[in-house]
Amino acid sequence: MGENLTTSVRNIFNQVAPVYDLLNHLFSLNIDRYWREKTVSRFSSLQNLRVLDVCTGTGDLAIEFAGKSFCKEVVGVDFSKQMLAVAEAKIKKKKLQGKIKLVQGDVMRLPFPDSSFDLVTISFGLRNLSDRKSGIGEIVRVLKKDGILAILEFSPVQDGAVAYFYRFYLNTLILLSVIW
Repeated sequence: MGENLTTSVRNIFNQVAPVYDLLNHLFSLNIDRYWREKTVSRFSSLQNLRVLDVCTGTGDLAIEFAGKSFCKEVVGVDFSKQMLAVAEAKIKKKKLQGKIKLVQGDVMRLPFPDSSFDLVTISFGLRNLSDRKSGIGEIVRVLKKDGILAILEFSPVQDGAVAYFYRFYLNTLILLSVIW
């Protein structure tokens, strides 16, 4: 069952890739951009970081890190080939080739040795993992001993108008964009 769910989620992200950034910016009222900038700035006092951005999607967070001098290496991994294609186009447009390595892979089976990265990030992807405990375990495996895991995620809202719009976004607009 887990593999069928993974395949279904991958297919959805492959289909939504061309409009994913637009939807993220629109439905977060562009706050997602600010959150990424703020996340990256939290690590500016560190040096020579090897950064892994899992569930990188269209690469926004990886791109934000790649432009910083405190990062020695930035790797973005995602299981959606179409999302990575969008990320690659953005990297070329920003002239960051050679500063970011994109890898097609699954966060549940990361293709990296143990203790490889100083910092692992996941932005707006934790909610999509079929097994969060296993996914986080795999992330911890590739983190160095004193490494840092940074999670950037929308909090589920239970009540009120914001909850209504959040559920509408997740359950209706994302699915409609897949149909386009």
